[in-house]
Amino acid sequence: MVVMDGPVKIDIFPVGATRPLQPPWTLSAETLASIDGHFWDWTLWLGGKSLRGERRVVAEELAKMHWFLLAPIGVEHAPRSLDRAIASYLDARSRATEELGVAVRPELGRQVTAALLRHGPVASCRACPGPLAGMSSRNDRRASARAR
Repeated sequence: MVVMDGPVKIDIFPVGATRPLQPPWTLSAETLASIDGHFWDWTLWLGGKSLRGERRVVAEELAKMHWFLLAPIGVEHAPRSLDRAIASYLDARSRATEELGVAVRPELGRQVTAALLRHGPVASCRACPGPLAGMSSRNDRRASARAR
């Protein structure tokens, strides 16, 4: 998997290949950056599923995400939406960076969140740091403008 600027996601998977189920992540100073990359990759992929109306897939994958990635970094409950997944992840990541004394580069998260806000699978990002803080989706902004 490669996520490039934009964000543009490229999955490279050989035809006919299978991957064994991996155990949940273990949080450490050495794994936090990889956990972050995996979270944003998965979230971007789920955004595409959400745009296609695949609600059941999104719900199932959010439960898997909790077991595999969110619970190991301290998120207590499985999120029921992408908005909630992002907010709970950012909160847990903030605590983890403080506790572990490591920094995580925010650019991938900014790009993924901006794309999800721009296209609508995420309604708002009140928990987002920096310029995305408090942003709402294009759909929410249109509805607000019509209501005025």
